[in-house]
Amino acid sequence: MTKTSPTETPRLSVIITVKNGGESFRDCLEAIKLSNYDDYELLVFDDGSSDGSGKLAIEYGATLVESQDSIKIDETIKQFKESIGPAGGRNHAAAVARGEILFFVDADVLVQPTTLSDVVTTFDETPNISALFGSYDFEPGHQGFISQFRNLLHAFVHQNSKSDAKTFWAGCGAVRKEAFLEVNGFDEQRYRFPAVEDIEFGYRLSEAGHEILLKKSLQVKHLKYWTFSTMLVADVLHRAIPWLRLIYSKRNIPNDLNLTHRNRLSAVVSTLLVLMMIFAIIGIPLAIKDISDGVLGHFLGIPYIAWYLGSMAVLAWSFLLLNSDFYLFLFKLRGAWFTFKSACIHCIFFFYSMIALVVFLADYHIPGLRRLRKRLSIHSHVER
Repeated sequence: MTKTSPTETPRLSVIITVKNGGESFRDCLEAIKLSNYDDYELLVFDDGSSDGSGKLAIEYGATLVESQDSIKIDETIKQFKESIGPAGGRNHAAAVARGEILFFVDADVLVQPTTLSDVVTTFDETPNISALFGSYDFEPGHQGFISQFRNLLHAFVHQNSKSDAKTFWAGCGAVRKEAFLEVNGFDEQRYRFPAVEDIEFGYRLSEAGHEILLKKSLQVKHLKYWTFSTMLVADVLHRAIPWLRLIYSKRNIPNDLNLTHRNRLSAVVSTLLVLMMIFAIIGIPLAIKDISDGVLGHFLGIPYIAWYLGSMAVLAWSFLLLNSDFYLFLFKLRGAWFTFKSACIHCIFFFYSMIALVVFLADYHIPGLRRLRKRLSIHSHVER
């Protein structure tokens, strides 16, 4: 195919929002450049980058989308007075997009050479759908353990969810422009930072009667570097609490993606297990000391300790069974040691997800805590 000229109407508009994308953004642009599909335009919304991401996008032939809130830096680049977030950035780009299909890609994602053509072909072959999204592949770009775990967890969830989706993912997701405009795009007023703006958009799209396809063969590579602290902040402040607020407002909990009945039960089991482990670390040494000092009788102390440890073992075994398919998936990909470490982190993941529920309930009913949460969200802002 021949790439469209600026005066022609491309079939596809590829939209990326970026803020200080660095080398990952360069790799993202390079991957798009290597696509076997040419009938597209590339729109980049630079959300106040200070590392030259806007200029880099222009070098790769992208159209740099501007905002009314931008200020001129030089003859080619404008920078925004303040960050408006990916929701607003995508909306700005969609407003000027010429393609009939809007394809959103994160700035730290590598598409495959066939990704763009797969998106267009899928829409052509399934005219009943209004949107589709894919998943990460099984080979994350960063080799650190937390990065590998976090991205493989995301990939596993998408690969094992229903193809008939009720939500959306903007890391690698496409929507017909007509449907996008019908539901007024992303909610940029509610989501000024990366959060669950794509999930909320998918809910509204589905509620409006549009069909959404989770296309599991549409896989992209994620380059994001995760640490435990960035994962914790992102999961709690930018994902769990906003998602809980969204669910609470709709009074509806879908049994899919991260919200299956199995995941909810895993959160309960992991919370009990972690709390019992904390009490065991503190209490069992003290109990043993009391037994040796004669404060507790052997028949009173030892059976109690044995019962306590046995209960922990039952909880641990239950947690492993609830998530056995995920751990088998990891074992086949990365081996026993990686799987063991992942199970430990996974348990902690569910534990702080349950803590997020408690924080959300307090946040929802205590105004002072809500203001504190907003300040933390601003100062500890991380991309998902």
